[in-house]
Amino acid sequence: MPLVLPVRITPRPCATTSRPSMLTRGNRCTWAAVGYSPDDGRGLAGGRAGGKNRPQRPMIRVLFIFITVRMLNALLECSGSWLCGLLAIRYFRSLLDIGETLGMVSNRKGEEIPTLNAVDKCPHCGVASPYLPLQWQGHTKGSKDSHVRLWGVFLCNSCGGLIAAASNNPDYLDFVLNYPNLIFPTPKRANEDIPEVARRYLQQAMDTIHAPDAAAVMAGSAVDAMLKDKGFVEGSLYSRIDSALSEGLLTQDMANWAHEVRLGSNRPRHADGDNPHVTSTEAEQSVDFAEALGNFLFVLTARIQRGIVAAQASAS
Repeated sequence: MPLVLPVRITPRPCATTSRPSMLTRGNRCTWAAVGYSPDDGRGLAGGRAGGKNRPQRPMIRVLFIFITVRMLNALLECSGSWLCGLLAIRYFRSLLDIGETLGMVSNRKGEEIPTLNAVDKCPHCGVASPYLPLQWQGHTKGSKDSHVRLWGVFLCNSCGGLIAAASNNPDYLDFVLNYPNLIFPTPKRANEDIPEVARRYLQQAMDTIHAPDAAAVMAGSAVDAMLKDKGFVEGSLYSRIDSALSEGLLTQDMANWAHEVRLGSNRPRHADGDNPHVTSTEAEQSVDFAEALGNFLFVLTARIQRGIVAAQASAS
């Protein structure tokens, strides 16, 4: 009787995609070496972005078929032997592991990876409807067991950024996933004190930060609308910035900053001709400038006016 050695894929830890044991599905990170990535947003059940379409990797299929043939061969070669039963059990376990990875076999009913559903856009990259699987969960509390919260840390599948969410209801993870009391970092929102037209452009710039060219165009449109609201209508964007400086609306530093960032198609720098596309860093700088200009021209003024009114009301 020929000796048939069992073929079994031995799970190995994956440092970059390891998860708490409560969140693992089979031997999730063990298949990275053969081309299967369980963290690519498609190979996990649950969440808005990926429970249905599991990746079907050809190499995993080959392993599945190979081990099936070897198991049948072992049964034929050693029928009636005690070794036959041992080999059959080991091959069957390997089939379960690989079959579960492919989505062919499921020996864990209803298991899902929890995902954060309370965020419409990733606060890091701005992608809409992000896939945010849970990485860690735990409780925190203050002195004398006060302020008990349940926290979850989630990973954006698009940019790799982490988002923390917490619920004041420490007993149910569902409150963290769908009704958190705290989210950090929060998605950027244009301040309500900025005029509507400029605010809408600024919000679009914040929402499209993952598309640098679009974000820079929207940031430039926001700055343009802010200057028009202040009466600076004629001329190019940068000439109007200089006019605002000369009339004392802007400081010298604000004007210098404006000339250093790329605001849509209004690019006075010669270097921009050789680099027509905006980089991610440049887009972030453009959006930061537009937001700072809005705060400087409108938000700070509105806060001062509200402060004056509140102080007068208290004094009377």
